[in-house]
Amino acid sequence: MAIGLLEKNKIKLLSFEYLLYRFMLWYEDDYKITDSSHIKFLSEFSRLKVLKLLFLVAAIQDDQKNDLLSVFDKFYAMQHGPVESDIYNAMVKDDFTIFRFKDRKTTFKPDSTFNFDSLEKKNLDRAIDLLKEKNSKIVSYSAMDLVEITHKWISWKSSYMVAQMLGKGSQLMPSDLIKNDNKFFAL
Repeated sequence: MAIGLLEKNKIKLLSFEYLLYRFMLWYEDDYKITDSSHIKFLSEFSRLKVLKLLFLVAAIQDDQKNDLLSVFDKFYAMQHGPVESDIYNAMVKDDFTIFRFKDRKTTFKPDSTFNFDSLEKKNLDRAIDLLKEKNSKIVSYSAMDLVEITHKWISWKSSYMVAQMLGKGSQLMPSDLIKNDNKFFAL
């Protein structure tokens, strides 16, 4: 059982890094950036911003049952919106292969390379495409704009209210509650 959990967590972390990579490419395309070193605009992707983008891309669904909430399955309602706890913990512990999230800044790890060959990317790519269809400029929004969007979600509001009533800083957001929510992707 533990090997299964370790493998699932490894897939989750790599899937997140792939999504962040795709967000970067999207941003690069939006701003017509031709220097693909990515370093110049990586600062646009703060820890807060990528955690909000992750929620929005994971929560989007279509008729094909695109379900990233089965991969990113531990969203907690916190003051600044939903946070996937395994991803947040990996950021704090520096458990990623490509990216480092230190002092609220995102950087590349030394000698890291983009290698996603072992990853099944179909659902991840589809979710990115769906998010682009909903709001083609969302990747350019500030972290606080994304917080404002996620604060519109009833799944966040109700879960955060429970956390406050219990005197806690966070509360698990059940995946079914997120799936059945009225979804917001714009200010």
